[in-house]
Amino acid sequence: MARATPLRRWSARQEWNPLRAIFRLFTSVRFAIGMGLTVAVAALLGVIFPQAPDAVRLNPAAYDAWMEDKGAAFGILAPWMRNAGLFEVFRSIWFNGLFFVLLASVAVCTFNRIAPTWRMLRRPVRRVNDRYFDRAHARASLEGFGDAAAVERTLRAARYRVERVEQRDGAIYLFADRFPWAAMATFLTHASLIVFLAGGIVSKLIGFDTFVQVVEGGTAPVFPVLHPNQMQIENLDSYEGRDARGNIIDYWTQLVIYRGGREVCRGKTTVNDPLPCEGYRFHQAAFSGDAVALRVRDLRTGAAVYAEAPILEGRYPSPRLVIRDAAGAVLFDRFLTLAPLDDRRALALAPVEQMQQVLPVVMHRSADDAPWQLSIVRLSGRGASGDAPGELTIHEGQRVSAGGLDVEYAETRALPSLALQGIPGLEPVGFLQLVTEADGTLTLDLQNPARPESAAARMELRQGQPLTAGDYEYTFVGPRAYTGVQVRRDPGSWLIWTATAMMMVGLAVTFWVPRRRLWVRITPDRTQIAGIAERTAHLSDELRRLLERARDRR
Repeated sequence: MARATPLRRWSARQEWNPLRAIFRLFTSVRFAIGMGLTVAVAALLGVIFPQAPDAVRLNPAAYDAWMEDKGAAFGILAPWMRNAGLFEVFRSIWFNGLFFVLLASVAVCTFNRIAPTWRMLRRPVRRVNDRYFDRAHARASLEGFGDAAAVERTLRAARYRVERVEQRDGAIYLFADRFPWAAMATFLTHASLIVFLAGGIVSKLIGFDTFVQVVEGGTAPVFPVLHPNQMQIENLDSYEGRDARGNIIDYWTQLVIYRGGREVCRGKTTVNDPLPCEGYRFHQAAFSGDAVALRVRDLRTGAAVYAEAPILEGRYPSPRLVIRDAAGAVLFDRFLTLAPLDDRRALALAPVEQMQQVLPVVMHRSADDAPWQLSIVRLSGRGASGDAPGELTIHEGQRVSAGGLDVEYAETRALPSLALQGIPGLEPVGFLQLVTEADGTLTLDLQNPARPESAAARMELRQGQPLTAGDYEYTFVGPRAYTGVQVRRDPGSWLIWTATAMMMVGLAVTFWVPRRRLWVRITPDRTQIAGIAERTAHLSDELRRLLERARDRR
C-alpha cells in the first residue's frame, strides 16, 4: 500500500511577499539615512567634476569639442566618465533614480508614522504600573503629602489636561497631558522633507535657467536653439552707478522682452529686483563696459558685411616704457600696444622721434606664470653712430642705463582684448584691443597676427573715423556696455518655500512646546509623579516644581 505524502503547510511567517519586503525596506530608518548619504555623495560628484553647460550638452558637436578639452585633464578616463554621466550628473538617469528612491523612502516613512502618531494623540497610554514611578527617567516624589485635589488644581493651572484614571488599594492615579497636538510637529517636519524633494523635482523637470549677454542697443535670444516659444531680450540702456570715489554701487538695465515678435514686457532689472515676465524672471547678473561696436563695409558692393559688438573678455599686457637722455629729459613715455607673436612673446614698435629711431620692443616670459620682461634691440644714444648695445632686457619696475640713455620699464596695464573669428579681411583670426590714450580717447587696435603681410595686418581705429584696408572699410563705432541677464523659471520654488515654512514650524513646536505626558500616584502619605517629554523640556526639574506648588497650594 502506497504511503500518502503529507501536504506541506506554510505558516504566515514562511510566506515571502515582495511588496511587504519593499515596504519594510522603505520604512527602515537606516535605509533612509543610507539613501540620503548616497544622494549627497552623488551630488558631491557633480560639484567635483566639471558639468557640461546645457548649450554644450544639447549640441553633439559642441559636446565632442568640450570633451577634447576635458580629455587633457582626465586622460583615458574621460570617455568612461562621459558614458557614466559624470559630466552631467544632475541630468543622468542614475542620479535621478537615486533621487526618486530617496523621495519614495521619505514618503513611505512619513506615511507609516501617520497612524501611530494619530493613535498616540487620540488614545494615549493612561495607566502605568507602580514600578514605573520608581524607574522612570523623569520622576519626582514628595513624602508626607497626599492631596489629590491640590495636585489636580496645580496641573490644570500649568495648562495640563488632567484625568482621574482610577482609585485602588488606597491610591489615586491621575493622567495629565500638555500640548498633545505638538506630537503632530514631527509629522509636519517629515512631511516638509517630501515637499522639499518634490520642489526640487519640479524645478528640475520643468524649470529653466540660462545666462544671456545682451549688448546695449542690441537683442539676444533666450533659448540657445530653435524653440516654439522663443523670446528675445532687448537692452535699451545699461547703467553702472558709481559714488564720488569711483566705487561701483549699482547696476541696472532697461529691458524689453519680445515673444513671437510682439512686446510682452518692459521694465528695469537689477541684481536684487528682477523683471518678471511670462513666468520667467530676468535678473541683472553681470555688467561689462568693455564691448566695442565694429562695422565692416565691403567696398565692392557697398554693403555692411559685419556689424557686431563683441565683448573684449580677455586682458592683454601693455607695458609702459620711459626713455630719458643723459640730462634726464624725457624722450619717450607711453604705454605700448603689443602684437602677439605666440603665447609667450609679443612685439611693439616704439617711435622715439627725438632719436629719429623706431625701437623694436619684445615682451616675453619663460613660462605662463613667469613675470614679463622687455627686450629692446638696436638701442643707441642720441647722435651716436652705431647700434650699441644690441639688446637690453629689463624687468617691470627696473631702470637701467645703456647707450647714453636711461631706460625704465615702469609698469604694466591690462588692455581689454579678444581673439575673434569671422571678421572680414582678418582671416583666420582677428585680435582686438581697446586702448585708452593719454588724453582719454579710445582707440580700437585691430590686428591679423596670422597674416602680417596683409593690408589689414595692423590698424588703429579711432572712434567714428573709417579706415580702408584692402577691399573693406573698418569703422570703430564706439564702446558699448554689455549686460549679463540670468533668465530663470522655477515653478518648484513655492514648494520649497512651503517646505521651509513647514520645517520651521515643526522644529519650533518640537523644541519650544514639546508634548508632556504625566502619570501621578497619590497615597495619603506620599505623592509620586513620572512623565515623558523631549530632552529639551528638562522634565525632572519641572515635576519637582509642580509638587512643591501643589504642597504650597494645599
